[in-house]
Amino acid sequence: MRERIVIFLSTALFLLVSCATAEKLVIGENAEEMYGVINKSGDWVLQPEYYTIHPTNDWKNFIAEKEDKGDSYSFLFDSNGNLLKKEKKILGKGTLSKYFAFRAQNGNWGCWDEDFNLVIPPEYEGISYLSKGKFIVKKDDLFYFFSDGQIGSQLKLPISENARSITAYEHQEGVVRFTYYDSDSKEIFVNAQGEFIDRPPYPTPPLRDGLRRKSIVIKNILRRNDGLEDAKLWGYVNEKDEFVIPPSFLFANDFSEGLALVKKDYSSKEGFLDTQGRWAISPRFMFASDFSEGLAAVALDQDLFSSGYIDHTGKWIIKPRFYKATSFRNGRAIVSIFLKKKECLP
Repeated sequence: MRERIVIFLSTALFLLVSCATAEKLVIGENAEEMYGVINKSGDWVLQPEYYTIHPTNDWKNFIAEKEDKGDSYSFLFDSNGNLLKKEKKILGKGTLSKYFAFRAQNGNWGCWDEDFNLVIPPEYEGISYLSKGKFIVKKDDLFYFFSDGQIGSQLKLPISENARSITAYEHQEGVVRFTYYDSDSKEIFVNAQGEFIDRPPYPTPPLRDGLRRKSIVIKNILRRNDGLEDAKLWGYVNEKDEFVIPPSFLFANDFSEGLALVKKDYSSKEGFLDTQGRWAISPRFMFASDFSEGLAAVALDQDLFSSGYIDHTGKWIIKPRFYKATSFRNGRAIVSIFLKKKECLP
């Protein structure tokens, strides 16, 4: 299922929110997008005073960044907004399954677990997750296995000495993908046993609410740029791979909580279908996300404050007042608003 962040751009003069009240609208030029965390009542768990906020995979903890007394810091919070740690500026970050990779001041990468206990010290040029506490780390342009707090044997890649730009990525649970250039772009896959394998097939997506999205290419059906072009159109099939909802949508998400986010064509807006293919919530949103925990983040238009949350009937539960909004996880969502710069600094 695709997670979509509600995002939109504007070149007009910004309407800004005062940092002191977090709701008062003022006009100005010294603006900055700031992030916070809300609960399902729309109340702030973390005030919108951070440059970035990233959750752990279970959304029980957050890492937020802002300036404090002239220095940049990363603050580690639990889901209730309680401060767990305060670290000097982290230069980069990313989730690795149930782990949280970070790039420290020395430029190297390390890794925390979901409780922010140090699993891998920041001594490596890169880190990729394999499975069950096993990683592949990069040091001095070489790759090694890492587990139980120890660096292990070297992983010798079967590539030529002319290979360059070698990068490792988590492909799926238990498989890491290496990409590199050697006259052209190439890739290698390795499993948790250190064996080199062919590209593993992606598993068939599971049925959601009894249906699975599927696309077909239809010739000369989509009107665009004063002509017709081929288009991949999406519909939904049952367990027998039979179309229950015909492929007629340019964009379609998997079903979530009995509803699926779809868009008919480039010029239409987004709405939600039920499992019978009927409009449960009419297409009236510029952007939207899947339903999660009973709510969906939606934006009516490209205004800076048009993003909020609706329920399964399309009723506003948290009225539009955000610039960006994510789906709820564990009762929390990350949102952003625009604030005056000078009012947001400590």
